Amino acid sequence: MSPTSSTISASAINLVLTAPLADCLCHRDRAQVEQLVQYIVEDAPADAESKRAFKFPFIACEIFTCEIDVILKTLVEDEELMDLLFSFLEPNHTHNSLLSGYFSKVVVCLMLRKTASLMKYVQNIH
Repeated sequence: MSPTSSTISASAINLVLTAPLADCLCHRDRAQVEQLVQYIVEDAPADAESKRAFKFPFIACEIFTCEIDVILKTLVEDEELMDLLFSFLEPNHTHNSLLSGYFSKVVVCLMLRKTASLMKYVQNIH
């Protein structure tokens, strides 16, 4: 087998494995985006499984930072979702250092990919 054919096979396999994930992520669903934001800004309940405290916030952050336009657009075009995201900065909000890192990664991603929409939101905060 030549190196080219193995590269093509690997690319084809990668496409097949990621196609269902891409289909799922590209479906513009506000409720799903809201849940992802909640994982990033809200501490898991004390009795929650470790998946809820560690895995879900990590995956939510990774989904946003994959820079899938439809997901970022759903977030920045919805003022309530942006309010939820930035509720993390409220003074009475507990600041978990793990979630702080995820929050900052998402905001940096928005700054880089959705600058105009983010700046419009920030300027209109009352």
